[in-house]
Amino acid sequence: IFDRRTNVFMGWVDFYIFDRGHAQAANLGYVLLNSFRRSGYGSEAVSAAIKVGFRDLKLQRLEASIIPTNIPSQRLAAKVGLRFECRRRRCDWEQGRWQDNLVYSGTPEDFGFKTRPPRLPSL
Repeated sequence: IFDRRTNVFMGWVDFYIFDRGHAQAANLGYVLLNSFRRSGYGSEAVSAAIKVGFRDLKLQRLEASIIPTNIPSQRLAAKVGLRFECRRRRCDWEQGRWQDNLVYSGTPEDFGFKTRPPRLPSL
């Protein structure tokens, strides 16, 4: 993420595509540097990434996995339209210990895109 006017680096958004087969799913990650938080840049960047994921990458599912203490990230996920789905217990090694993750997810229909069947190789 770069500021359009100054070209200053503000953070990043990324996809970790974990299934290009039947599920067509990816984890959506995002980090915004402290000085740029709570200014709308995060929601703008994550919203744009969601569009890329569904429109261009043709994904069927996006997930954001968030540690429970990261309230700003939970708010951002909800603000951009991801829905709280579940709590995964002790599934991620973060900050020196096993932590739970809260999963927020979205599908193409949630954002006005059509669902497409996966393109699978024929056997």
